[in-house]
Amino acid sequence: MRPACLCPRNATVGFARGVLLFCLLSIVPPALGAHDRSDILADVRRLAEAGAPALALARLEAAMPDRSRDPAEWLRWEKTRVGLLRRLGRTEAVLEADRRWGRSLDPGTGAWLRTQGIYALLEAHRPRAARRLAREALWRMHEADGTVRRRWREAILEAWLAEGRLEEARITLQRLEQDYPAAAAQWSGLHARLLLRLGAAEAAWRRLHAAGRDETPLGLLAALRSGHRTPQAVLARVKALQADDPAPEVRAALGRVRAEALQRLGDRLAALQALEETARNQTARTPEPFRVTGEALWRAYLGAGKRLGNRLQLLQGRDADWYFAATERMEREPLQARALLAVLAETATDLHHRRLAHDYFSRMLVDRDPSGRLLRLLYLDAARFPRPEDIPVPARRRLVAVALDVRDVRLASRLAAGLPAPPGDDAKQAFRWDLLRARVLILGGRVAEGTALLREVLHRRPPDGPQALDRLLQVVFDLQEIGEHARALSLFSEIARLPLDARHRRELWYWIGESRAALGRHREAAVAYLTSAAWQDPHAMDPWAQTARYHAAQELEQAGFLGDAVRVLRGLAGATRDP
Repeated sequence: MRPACLCPRNATVGFARGVLLFCLLSIVPPALGAHDRSDILADVRRLAEAGAPALALARLEAAMPDRSRDPAEWLRWEKTRVGLLRRLGRTEAVLEADRRWGRSLDPGTGAWLRTQGIYALLEAHRPRAARRLAREALWRMHEADGTVRRRWREAILEAWLAEGRLEEARITLQRLEQDYPAAAAQWSGLHARLLLRLGAAEAAWRRLHAAGRDETPLGLLAALRSGHRTPQAVLARVKALQADDPAPEVRAALGRVRAEALQRLGDRLAALQALEETARNQTARTPEPFRVTGEALWRAYLGAGKRLGNRLQLLQGRDADWYFAATERMEREPLQARALLAVLAETATDLHHRRLAHDYFSRMLVDRDPSGRLLRLLYLDAARFPRPEDIPVPARRRLVAVALDVRDVRLASRLAAGLPAPPGDDAKQAFRWDLLRARVLILGGRVAEGTALLREVLHRRPPDGPQALDRLLQVVFDLQEIGEHARALSLFSEIARLPLDARHRRELWYWIGESRAALGRHREAAVAYLTSAAWQDPHAMDPWAQTARYHAAQELEQAGFLGDAVRVLRGLAGATRDP
């Protein structure tokens, strides 16, 4: 469904109350909802902080200022845009910003853009490309200040570590400490990470202990591996630190330490659960040794699943037994079910059984983590699936949807290329497949083709229930988000002919109002919003109705019906007044 922040049922009535009462006190309301650029940029940052960076990026790009008219303001927005792109893992878009603008900006901003590109490559697990770009910057961008140049050299060190070229990493770190002696203490963590990679846990612990970093995730990991703390002691300390509600990156690192401690105690299922949590919390900036890779997660699933299979006396090659054991645990023991399905997906003797296992497994991964991080990690960051065509079809279809949700159209298109249609006798899968194809076309710039496909879906196999309708509406929302409101209205008109329940009919009128408003058809938009508010009850004042009436007042004011706008606002003020 549409993101919660756009949906009236999730509107913050308290905020609306303040706006409405201000309008009433002013007698004639101003242009309701008018934001200057600073307000929009603040909205964008709030959306990103609320966990919707893709939506924030769409909001920002829709209102991007013209560089030629206001270069300073454009630069402020472009920096925010690049930050969002990097957060979303849109590496090529970050690099394109550097290529397009870097040379035409002042040296400081150009160096900042180059730094974003270098670290975006590191976060995309492309250390060799990051190292090459950092070296090029050091050779050519002589005007960059010392702090920036040091960051580029640190990036080269991170790249050596990521590539596993530990001797080169050691030499690079040694030279950094020689050239920047005042900053040497800051690199105790880098030094310890290198030592842990070299298997020198005792030396890593001593360095961190001397720097007073015993209680950090890295300090706990070094203490665990060196034997300075028992697994039980480490688990107790991790629990205490997690209770302080740390930042996601710290939470991910603590989860990785917890997983290793549980593994040492022989509790594979609990260790797997901790790894899942770590994978969900880790960001692109989570470093080794805390980062969970796709291969590491596969090994954890397979290890836990095989041990559980032994306990249940399941025999390899008896696919039906594994399948039954997994499916009967889906509701009451989903972690166990995922572990058993992972084993079946890898070892089933029959190709159909493998595909079925991947179907259930990938579905459960999305249920566990709707953001799709686990799914992406296991199928896109694992050596066992080197090419898109190697990914099992059910998982690949889900990956296309996940990529579209974060507006990574390039990845979605690459995954969808050559993807076979579902069997002709499976109407539900065929409906979902057509919607997926339509989203790829629309978000990939082929809007007319995507819209035509949606029309074909409506005529050939209309949605057969509320969930199917919600899926269809989500694709129409994509049209709205890219500004294709005329096409969206045309599709809404066709959807309105379907036998809708009261909730969907009410919501549909709201979305119609939204597109009419965007097209400047303010009088018609007001009608649609008020119809939505009063669809089931002309006097309704539930949160949905309040938000619809609020937007109706905006449109009435824009259409010149100031008296009606004030009357609607007065009614809202009474409904939202504190008891």
